[in-house]
Amino acid sequence: MIDIQDVIMQRLGQLEEDGADEYEMEFEILTQDNLGIIQFFDDDVLLGTEFVETHVSLQREDLLDDYLDAYEDGFVTIIVPDDAYFETVEHIKNELDEAADIYSYSALGIRPTPMAS
Repeated sequence: MIDIQDVIMQRLGQLEEDGADEYEMEFEILTQDNLGIIQFFDDDVLLGTEFVETHVSLQREDLLDDYLDAYEDGFVTIIVPDDAYFETVEHIKNELDEAADIYSYSALGIRPTPMAS
């Protein structure tokens, strides 16, 4: 299982390097689903949400509802493990009709580490 906390920390570091630190960013790790969520705010206004997925979190039943709910409030970005990218793109793009940007870990330079046993 992927260490989602490590992946989130890598992503937050990237965002800061890319200048996104001009926005307020809040993150949450849902350990039950092994899912990370980053939200972007400007003066307390929600701009968008990044879902940092794992193989475990991609199996949750309310996945599409989560994306659609987030899309009502701003942009949606979905980051998935490399080997789940093409399947996720096919599934999500058909359902969301281009409403979300989807990236693989390696496309963003994220190197996932396994959870410590």
